[in-house]
Amino acid sequence: MDLRESTPWMQLLEHDYWGSPFDNTVATWSHKSYRPLTVATFRLNFMWSGSDPLSYHVVDLALHCCVCALLVLLCVRVLRMHMVPSFMAALLFAVHPVHVECVSNVTGRADTLSCIFALVALLVYAEGCGVGRRHLLRSLCFALPAVLAFVVLAVLSKETGITMLAIIGLYDMLLKTDVVKHLKRWLGRTEKGSERANKRSGKRGKGHKAKEEKARKEAKADEWDHTVSGERERQQRRGSGSAGPVEVVALFAGRTAVLVCALMALLVARYSRTLGFDIVMDPQFNRLFSLDPLQRACSVVVLAAYNLQLLVLPVRQSFDYGDVHLVTEPASDPVFALATAAILMVCGVACLRLAHYLAWGRRGSDREAAVDLFCLGWVLCAWLPFSQIFFLVGFLIAERVLYLASVGSCILIARLLFRAFPSLPPCPAPQPTEDPPPLESSSSSSSSLPPSLSSLSSSSSSSSSSSSSSSSSPPPSSVSSSPSSGKARRPRSPSLASIARPHRPPLARIAAVLVFAALLCAYLNRTAVHVPRWRSEVDLFSAALQYYPSNRLALHGLGWNALAQEKDWDKGEFYLKQLPNDPESVWLRGRIAMWRGELEKAVHLFRRVVQHNPHHKGNGDLGFCLLKLGNITGGVHHTLQALHAPVPAYSNERRNILNNAGCVLLSHVEGRTRDGVMLLREAVLMSNPQAAQSHVTVCRNLAGGFVRLKQYETAVEALERAAAVSEDARRDIALLQDLLTNPYSTALFNLNTACELLST
Repeated sequence: MDLRESTPWMQLLEHDYWGSPFDNTVATWSHKSYRPLTVATFRLNFMWSGSDPLSYHVVDLALHCCVCALLVLLCVRVLRMHMVPSFMAALLFAVHPVHVECVSNVTGRADTLSCIFALVALLVYAEGCGVGRRHLLRSLCFALPAVLAFVVLAVLSKETGITMLAIIGLYDMLLKTDVVKHLKRWLGRTEKGSERANKRSGKRGKGHKAKEEKARKEAKADEWDHTVSGERERQQRRGSGSAGPVEVVALFAGRTAVLVCALMALLVARYSRTLGFDIVMDPQFNRLFSLDPLQRACSVVVLAAYNLQLLVLPVRQSFDYGDVHLVTEPASDPVFALATAAILMVCGVACLRLAHYLAWGRRGSDREAAVDLFCLGWVLCAWLPFSQIFFLVGFLIAERVLYLASVGSCILIARLLFRAFPSLPPCPAPQPTEDPPPLESSSSSSSSLPPSLSSLSSSSSSSSSSSSSSSSSPPPSSVSSSPSSGKARRPRSPSLASIARPHRPPLARIAAVLVFAALLCAYLNRTAVHVPRWRSEVDLFSAALQYYPSNRLALHGLGWNALAQEKDWDKGEFYLKQLPNDPESVWLRGRIAMWRGELEKAVHLFRRVVQHNPHHKGNGDLGFCLLKLGNITGGVHHTLQALHAPVPAYSNERRNILNNAGCVLLSHVEGRTRDGVMLLREAVLMSNPQAAQSHVTVCRNLAGGFVRLKQYETAVEALERAAAVSEDARRDIALLQDLLTNPYSTALFNLNTACELLST
């Protein structure tokens, strides 16, 4: 209904993703999925091409291509990766089999649209929020509001967009401000200041010479490291004003506070709009509800390993993973042992990269490790809301929720493969010369040095002037004195070629290319196999049964499709009998028996459903069968149970219940005609005129009730509701008008025949 032009645009803000209001007291049910921006795109699509599915698929494919283009910009502009691994990551992301559900299924547009706004938010944050002092006003007035606006758009597209606030905070900590590095420098500077104070006062600690020598070496290595890996940042800071460690830490704390406040504001806004977070979920969709805390914790580890396998190399794909293995005996479960080993291996790699990042062992290692940690954190932040750790959701595993997380995994895979060959042409490290030429002027030398190298140059010049001339050449990171001026000479600035990774043997590069080609072919193969399954429900359900033969949704879907589409009751009952303990399947089997006229069998099946769930919609069918069998008391009781259930059924189910009960009261129970007319009037009010067949049936039943009460004019008004879409209704109106003008005509007999009450 939200897609039609008659629906006001502002009503999209009051309904959930499926067009139902959030208030569960009305005759609909909502699972609180608030995505008005995605619904607005569907409405524009409907205004453009109506119900043609091709246009919807074209838009979804275009959105997926936009995500791939933004991924390249993310790798190049934000992570500063080479173009080759950037395109490798985008290519892997474009053909990843996990994305088939989001791109092939029309409702998956929410994930792609939310991912677009999330990536744009990160790009704006990286380009607009600087570290220097002159960037402070621009970032506070322009960049941060724009970032928060794009995050809000991502959240309005799908709820997973809120995780982008955590990802942006992680990027700010590891790459943008590098607050850990500044904290370490600040603490190191404080320690050196205390040592100098002790030296002036004559209180030298034990081993002070060794500490000073170690600090001097670490400072030289640190300066060389950041000369190589952070040349671009220092050039920007020279032109825009540099910020000290304390200022950088304060800036990071302020930005983090803004992101946390935005997170809390979004949660409060969503809570007020959706009237809470409580959702009525069927435990059969998530079998973790039936496990104890220990089994649930062990099963979460297994689910994490399954998600990791889907991100790296998906093999057994299905639209539903409700039958995935869960842990009931942790001590003797081999799947749990393998999953634990896989998760521990990933945690070990993350710890190694974290140690490498904190140690700053070799040139450029801090930047490389920071990017790896950021990608791992991206995957973790995007997966945590559906990890079943903090709260249980309505599914065990879903491929659609891995769309945003796969961005980080594809970047990690591309970076891992690209490390086998250098990002730039290999070049040997610069060799020191025995007699370096003097600098032209001391002023130009000091002006071209970074602020961090100035102190190092002064300290090195004093030490070199006091020592005798050495025949050996200094290392690349050392600083010598000019023979003419006696001042510190800055070492030769490293070229771009020296920043490249060390030269790898050709065999490693060939192996990396072969691995990437094999992985890309595997992704293409899985995608080519998985895409045709989404063309029809039968293909999708049949493919799921190949890997999970007892999948409840697949068997139930095939049974329902056989009943609703193929009208094959025997085939539908064949699939439904394989789920003897599933209430929905038992309810459908009861409906098959009711349609066949086997009322006793239908009552038995409906009673099983009601015993399992006293508020099931099968109460209405049970009441209808009991009324037809003459059990008026039981029939009325179960009909009222269905109409006053704590969790209301969908409007069409309530309409069917009211229509069936009203027809039975009119045709089978003497003296209850007015009660039947009252129920049919409620059914007409709840009927949807767009559903032509059911709407006409209910209107004609109500008109037949008014004819029995000899209220012909009211019967005409009831038939006029269906006259626009039904030839039978127009014929009935003509008969009624003939009866009103000539009471002694034969129209009454014809009218009773035409408005004969339907029993279903």
